[in-house]
Amino acid sequence: DPVLRGSTCASNTKPGWSLLLGFCHEFYRAFNQSDLPLRLVTSFSLASLVWIITKTTVRFGGRAAGLCSFLLSFLNPLFFRWYIKSESYLFFLPCVMFGLWFYVKGQKKIGGLLLVLSIFFRIEAALIVSLVCAFDFARSHYRKSLALLAALSAAVLLWLCFIYVVQGDIARLDCGAAAGYNTFYRDKN
Repeated sequence: DPVLRGSTCASNTKPGWSLLLGFCHEFYRAFNQSDLPLRLVTSFSLASLVWIITKTTVRFGGRAAGLCSFLLSFLNPLFFRWYIKSESYLFFLPCVMFGLWFYVKGQKKIGGLLLVLSIFFRIEAALIVSLVCAFDFARSHYRKSLALLAALSAAVLLWLCFIYVVQGDIARLDCGAAAGYNTFYRDKN
């Protein structure tokens, strides 16, 4: 439905989130109006976020710190709100954290792919990917950093194309929620 798509995506500048929720909506329609696909995707994402936080804490702080971080992240009301509302952070953070984890472990292709994919959930990931490129470049890994930088550039270009296709104008890149208001312009009427 073009009217529904236009009204839904007018405030959404996150292509990965739009696609993920779009697929969940199609499954919703296919499975007799069941929200099971969306709940499965969000549950998996929340579980992976709690797991990677706990795993990282255990690695650097030991088992007691890992248990504390598990309890704090599992009972975190912010994570619960993200789960209930299916917010983009719920998909962005696991993607970034797993990307960094794989990248540091030496599996740079998988890590780089996850880092670049995280850009499609939140554009702020472009800064994280840029920092990873800079650190690799400083450590004389020129080829790897240039490959990751090329993937970053392609991802940002695709992101901008998404904005243009959905919203119809690059000028709306600085739009506010739902209504598309420019944040620097306020009508004084």
